[in-house]
Amino acid sequence: MAGFPKSFRIFAHGSNRKRSAIIVNNNEVDVIAITHVSNEDVILTEFRYEGLTFYGASLYLRIDSDIERDLETTEDILQLTKGEGLIITIDSNTRSKLWFDTYTNTREEHWRNS
Repeated sequence: MAGFPKSFRIFAHGSNRKRSAIIVNNNEVDVIAITHVSNEDVILTEFRYEGLTFYGASLYLRIDSDIERDLETTEDILQLTKGEGLIITIDSNTRSKLWFDTYTNTREEHWRNS
């Protein structure tokens, strides 16, 4: 990925254009990618540091993708990481007055009601 120092570890998955990644700049942290739930739009990683284990997930949810599939992917990650810490970031491509857009689209309404 352009723009990041070579000393950073970049985790992304898939063979096409990658739209999601996790970047780690601390070499003392052990990190592995969990590839069976990862693809070009989703990366799940496990972090281990000084006896602590937690997960990090980054999801890019395309506006033209099936939201039910996106919710299923999110649920898969939540089930897999149950009982451990999880940091999850999602770019859900929603429009909402909540964050000062001029209107709310149906995708954002669906997320709020799930």
